[in-house]
Amino acid sequence: MSSAKEFGQDYLARVRYRNDLPPPPGAPKLLEIPHDGLDRFLKPGYASRLVREQPLNIDVDAEGGMPIDMVGIPGYFYGDESGML
Repeated sequence: MSSAKEFGQDYLARVRYRNDLPPPPGAPKLLEIPHDGLDRFLKPGYASRLVREQPLNIDVDAEGGMPIDMVGIPGYFYGDESGML
């Protein structure tokens, strides 16, 4: 009896794809974009500025969209939730 384990071998095949596109007309151009570094994003004032600049597009009623007073919904305490719609 041999104590050697049998291992399966996966078939690996090289796949080559054709590129029929012409080469780009010129060399890539790297643009220098000014930035303040990572420190600007790590300060709490950055998030505060975003909140002030971006308007919220949600409409919320006084109860936050969910009825809190369930007494006014007919049949709610008997399992009928059709009055909530």
